[in-house]
Amino acid sequence: MSRQQILDDPASACPQLRQFLGGYFHQDWVVERDDWQEIVRDYVSESPRSAVMECAAELRDLLAAGLGEAELGIVLEQLGGSVDPSALGQTTEEWLRAVQERLEAVD
Repeated sequence: MSRQQILDDPASACPQLRQFLGGYFHQDWVVERDDWQEIVRDYVSESPRSAVMECAAELRDLLAAGLGEAELGIVLEQLGGSVDPSALGQTTEEWLRAVQERLEAVD
């Protein structure tokens, strides 16, 4: 996927990522779990391995697209993720990379 495709229509460029972020990192996720790592574990345990791997691949492509921090924040929001990585002590890029690593660590 190209940088422009991501910016123009993130949901079409990253459908699995949209499902994951919108479904698991919704506005109440902080009430349901103690930390974001628990949310990722929930997703991994509840989803087919193929979906988890596709989501990780979309994250890898998103991070390789060369988007700036502000652009990544906008894309994260447009994909349905109600996450403020700065509140977690990370940049958006750092947080997305950490999520990607956890998804790719699935056996």
